[in-house]
Amino acid sequence: MKNMLRFVTLLLSTLTSITNLGAQGHFVVNASLGVMKNISPLNSWSFQRYKINASMTPDIGYQFNDKIFAGAFLSVGILNGASPNLYYETTYFSPGLLGRLNIMPFLNTNSKIRIEAEGGLEVFSFYGTRYNRNTNISIVQVPSNRNSLSFGPGGFAGARLTIPMNNYLGISGGYRFHILNNPWTDVYKKTPDEFLSLIHDFNIGLRLSLENMLKKNEVRVDRKKYQNLNAQLNDLQQNQQRIIASNEAKLKEKDNRILSLTRENDSLRAYIASLSLEDDEDSRTVQTVTTTSDRVRGGKKQIDPMEAVKNKAFRIIVGSFPTQLMAQTYMEKSPLNNPDMFVVFVEDLKTYRVVYKSYQTRDAAMKDLGKVRESVKSAWIIYF
Repeated sequence: MKNMLRFVTLLLSTLTSITNLGAQGHFVVNASLGVMKNISPLNSWSFQRYKINASMTPDIGYQFNDKIFAGAFLSVGILNGASPNLYYETTYFSPGLLGRLNIMPFLNTNSKIRIEAEGGLEVFSFYGTRYNRNTNISIVQVPSNRNSLSFGPGGFAGARLTIPMNNYLGISGGYRFHILNNPWTDVYKKTPDEFLSLIHDFNIGLRLSLENMLKKNEVRVDRKKYQNLNAQLNDLQQNQQRIIASNEAKLKEKDNRILSLTRENDSLRAYIASLSLEDDEDSRTVQTVTTTSDRVRGGKKQIDPMEAVKNKAFRIIVGSFPTQLMAQTYMEKSPLNNPDMFVVFVEDLKTYRVVYKSYQTRDAAMKDLGKVRESVKSAWIIYF
């Protein structure tokens, strides 16, 4: 008994150490309570010294992915039963290794419920006593030396269902069937050829994901799903880049079209203006010459175009020409009596515009536009 307690203490200490390491990875801890039924002729539970056939089984292991789990366990419990003349009591502890396969992802990838098939190997270590039911006198002890244990190597298979309560804690229930290579778990050998013990195990417990508990704000995603999401994201990004490139090309084409239309508009305005000048050429020549002479005789200061357009303003344009000579000629022959007129070159449009006057506000420009259009009907206002 003392040796068994030492072994249990050592194993529990080892499990505790592994649990501490488990916080660094995806470790899972399970703990369950079971009700046992030993398949034995001594199967009556109605006798004076009967105790519940119960077990306690903690296990810890590594959850490789959402499907596969491998770990170690230690089961501790008691078995007892009776016949009309006999009864037995067995105390055991059983260390072992186990694996679980979650089959729910094969059925429903979105479900959080776990349906696991499980199996493992164990060493069923026990001592037991068979008594006379009428006298309560010990008849047989297995093993005969109380300082040692009887061993029954074997294994088990079963299944369990786990329902999650939150991201890291779930309630589980399941069944295991144990096969042990030792017929003495009930301290009774039915036949000389008997060499196995068979035990039913119904259990309920808790499942705790250490990693999810320590990282509550993180969400675990299956690697394959993560790769698929990354592939979808890359496709979306590439498609977005194609759409952006297409839109930029369309915008550039639109800008080029606007620029072309603006040039055509300016050329048309220049053409219209030149027709107006040809119609009134005789009358304008005298007036223009007079106006030009007046400017020279009056000592008017010449307008510097670069200085005039240094600051943006609302400007009345009375002509737009492809060459400076045409613009200068138009300005000199213009019927408009305004010494502040000047010619400016518009780089983007590759055209020369004749500016009648500049204004700080659009309203001020609009007041003069009507007067200007009495002489130049195609005059317009632009801000630059």
